Amino acid sequence: MKHILYFLLLFSFGYAQPTLSPSVIGSAGKESTNSNYRLAWNIGETVVTTISNTTNTLNQGFEQPEYLYNVGITPKGEKVTYSLYPNPAADFIRLQIEKMPSEILAATLFNATGQAIYTQKVNDLHTEISLLAFPAGVYQLQLSNSSLFSSSITFIKK
Repeated sequence: MKHILYFLLLFSFGYAQPTLSPSVIGSAGKESTNSNYRLAWNIGETVVTTISNTTNTLNQGFEQPEYLYNVGITPKGEKVTYSLYPNPAADFIRLQIEKMPSEILAATLFNATGQAIYTQKVNDLHTEISLLAFPAGVYQLQLSNSSLFSSSITFIKK
């Protein structure tokens, strides 16, 4: 009798394979599809784990794509290399640009909540920005120009 049960058990796995489809349990999300693409997003998955063996991989916690496409923006224009010091800063920060681009740069200061609190044009290799009017905290300085160049650096004002 034992051999018959083992045989039936093994035989049933060969013909009744379960199929898994991608699914997500999240607190919010949406999905849009057309004839070529599927776009989905979700919020609220708190558990992340991966289980795998030699033939299968199960990823839990993040929605898994059927196809992977790289989407992004390729910056136009010149590359700008710069440094910001001191960090942490007290009264001012100094912005040093290696080579000035042909377009004028704008330096925008953002507070920890993402609010733009100060903007200054940068038209020299060495620029000093006063921090006296701002309280201690974490800030982000963003350099940008009209050619879609944008770069940011985080610093601390003590």
